[in-house]
Amino acid sequence: MIAIGDGWWLPNVCARHYGAKDTQKAYVKTKDYMATDQFKLTKIPGLRQGIMKLAEKKTVVLVTNSEHDDVKRLLKNLDLEGLFDEIVTEARKPQYTKNHFSKLLEKYNTAADKAISIGDNYINEIAPAINLGMQTVFIDLYELDYPEYKGHKVKSISNIIEYMKEV
Repeated sequence: MIAIGDGWWLPNVCARHYGAKDTQKAYVKTKDYMATDQFKLTKIPGLRQGIMKLAEKKTVVLVTNSEHDDVKRLLKNLDLEGLFDEIVTEARKPQYTKNHFSKLLEKYNTAADKAISIGDNYINEIAPAINLGMQTVFIDLYELDYPEYKGHKVKSISNIIEYMKEV
């Protein structure tokens, strides 16, 4: 199964459709390029402070499909190191999202309705949280129509910084 929920998977699926057997090499080359000085990540003003403010009241956990070394490098480059109580890497979302969330709820002795999943991928982070009864904040850059979605919706991470002040 390949869940085409974000930009990493669409080129993979297209390449396989047209006969490419090994797409992993191109993926690794792209990640390697993104680790060089030639590639610049944009730091989001206020994000570090917003997460720190949230962490004063909540346990903050990062659940990502990325590999440990990539996450470590990205957090360093984005000045987000040391902000998370826990980091779950290689999470294999969406297949195991509910499992990860369930374990985290149990580990931190938190009722589902008191937990919040914040994400930009409806399939990976939002739907599994809703199924567990968690609150959600959906970062929807394209403002797509999800008529069934009743949670909080924002257009960008910058909007989340304001939302985090209220939580």
